[in-house]
Amino acid sequence: PVPLSGTGRKPHGTKSYSIDGHTRKMPSAIIDLFQHVDSYASSLGPDVSRRVTKMYIGYFAGKRSFFTLQLTKSKVNVYLSLLPSEAQPWLDTEMRDVRNIGHQGLGKTEFVLHQPDQLERLNSFLRLSYLRNRR
Repeated sequence: PVPLSGTGRKPHGTKSYSIDGHTRKMPSAIIDLFQHVDSYASSLGPDVSRRVTKMYIGYFAGKRSFFTLQLTKSKVNVYLSLLPSEAQPWLDTEMRDVRNIGHQGLGKTEFVLHQPDQLERLNSFLRLSYLRNRR
């Protein structure tokens, strides 16, 4: 048998998902926000990788997730791999502690991205999460 790693083959029964599956039928404003977040995340370091699942898009520093996101028609939910106490300054209008709340994705702190003027603030949290979770 041919080894699975490095061959491009997936284990039997696994399904691949694409960015298009998450962006299709989304408003252009949401796609623009996603593209800004995706581009910034990729620029954080050579060890950043993106994994697309059925429910979310995950970003990893090496083998550790540092955030995941989900697109909806009106917002981008970003789940940061940071404790709420680390995500400072905290704003109740755009952030939520999701440690005890069911949610799709990985992360303890939710940041709800609605508009471009939030990107600079979100980027600072993405950078912090990347630095705290890389190995």
